[in-house]
Amino acid sequence: MSDLSAQYLTIWLVLSIIVGVIGSTRTIGLAKSFFWSLVLSPIGGIILVLTSERKLASGTSQEAGVDAAESISLKDQMLQELKTEYQAGRLSKQEYKFAQKEVISRYPS
Repeated sequence: MSDLSAQYLTIWLVLSIIVGVIGSTRTIGLAKSFFWSLVLSPIGGIILVLTSERKLASGTSQEAGVDAAESISLKDQMLQELKTEYQAGRLSKQEYKFAQKEVISRYPS
């Protein structure tokens, strides 16, 4: 496998993981959104995810506080991973900015 093919595969996989994580907050779920993102493409996957309905919030206020803390941590982790991939040259500036906007809109502060 050439280096270029390995880079494309890595980018495809990272973006599919991001789509899967975003899909985990939707009715489509993590597994299905990740699968369809791998099969169709990350762009096709994000379209499927964004057209599915959001999951209803459930639980007590204490659970909601934990979820908020986890989402902030997840948001920071995802943004750091995106930055690492961009700095390593595995994401173009356009891909980086798009994915960054998606993560920020998905997990507001």
